[in-house]
Amino acid sequence: PYTVEVYGSPARGRIYIDDGRSHHFQMGAFVLDEIIFDGASLSSRPAQLPSSARRPLPADRGPLASPSAAGLRVERLVLHGLTRRPVAARSPVGDLPLSVVKAELGDSWSAMIKEPGVGFGTREGWALELLF
Repeated sequence: PYTVEVYGSPARGRIYIDDGRSHHFQMGAFVLDEIIFDGASLSSRPAQLPSSARRPLPADRGPLASPSAAGLRVERLVLHGLTRRPVAARSPVGDLPLSVVKAELGDSWSAMIKEPGVGFGTREGWALELLF
């Protein structure tokens, strides 16, 4: 499982995941997701590859080794440098438990969401929202 830590807002990054054992990434067996945080909403979606980086999967190959869905689970989201104190976190399936801590120095907050019920490598992506 993954822990995603985001520092500041806005923030944008990518995560690359393959099976870690084979060279099947050369044939497209990998996950490349983009993660975006705008200060209130954190989302992940499949990243667009440039056309020069796309490779068709050979039809004559057997099943490719790719990361398992269980291995793509996000176990914790930590958002640092929030300018306001969030009171709740919401996903499409409902409210999520949220731990909030004020920074020792300054006026920023950090929020942690355990077991958000999201993962990487989905076609539709996901989004979570902080409520202030």
